[in-house]
Amino acid sequence: MIEERRPIRPIVTWVGGKVRVLDRLLPLMPRTFSAYHEPFCGSASAFLAMNLSGKRVFLNDSNAAVYALFRSLKSVADARALNTHLARYQKQYDAACKVGGREGGRQMYEAVREVFNRAKRDNAITDTSPVKLAAALVFLNRTAYGSVYRENAEGSMNVTYGPSHQRLTVAIHRPHLVDALHAYMARNDMRLSCKDFSAALRAARRDDFVFMDPPYWPVHTRQFTSYQSHGFAEEAQLRVRQALDELTQKGCHVMLLNSDSPQVRSLYRGYKLTRLPVPTGIAGRTRHDLVILNYSPSCKSQGSQTPASTAHTGRAATGACQRCSGTQGAGRRL
Repeated sequence: MIEERRPIRPIVTWVGGKVRVLDRLLPLMPRTFSAYHEPFCGSASAFLAMNLSGKRVFLNDSNAAVYALFRSLKSVADARALNTHLARYQKQYDAACKVGGREGGRQMYEAVREVFNRAKRDNAITDTSPVKLAAALVFLNRTAYGSVYRENAEGSMNVTYGPSHQRLTVAIHRPHLVDALHAYMARNDMRLSCKDFSAALRAARRDDFVFMDPPYWPVHTRQFTSYQSHGFAEEAQLRVRQALDELTQKGCHVMLLNSDSPQVRSLYRGYKLTRLPVPTGIAGRTRHDLVILNYSPSCKSQGSQTPASTAHTGRAATGACQRCSGTQGAGRRL
């Protein structure tokens, strides 16, 4: 059972991260399950919001740098080494900005980015280098424009330097956060992997809970989906639907998120669809995502899976909380 706990802040920000909607997602999650799977973990904000009480946890991401980051946080020695590397980055960055201003910060950013890209390009991500790669990822994420991670067609991270002349100060080294993340991961039976999502999902068994947050189907041609060089084309979206069908046949509980578009609604016809308003942080605008479920959620105002800060009341006729349910389609019975 998911217990109340204040969510831990992710150490990196990720495009499409779910921090702003966790108060709506958590009540829709199953109350009891065996193992937890997140095949597109990114910053793992959903995992970090739950108290899984020693459950077996499978985190996967096809991005090798993300894998290196969580691998580093899992180990006591690596978490300490990560703190050391981040403290060094903080000192070097502060000195670069003090001497050269924004230009000094930009030059350091581009130098680290070049080393980071070379390691990925030369496949130099070995058993001896995950901590260095993880530290570089955190540094780049904290100092990139908009804290965005994006790769070009060659597989290189190509986001420009972000801080302005007026706001050069950046908190790169946050030791208490690293320690909290390590402590949380140490309380669970963690299984980490860096592979295609379909391969990662082979470990799922009956009564497991799978949280799937793949790159979204674009609702317009300019929508950002280039987390990695290989992108996420229509064929991959169809594979996600196939994975959902297979997990349903296994008897797994699945929560899947995607854009609220005609293509997605058609693709997942027959499953329970919940419209989710998501604040964009731009001029008060809101977009809408779809939460796709293969089970009927049971949300109680004081439910154990809802953090104390987000407990709420109100029921829809379907049995789901009005705040969480939105517009629902017909569900598929397991």
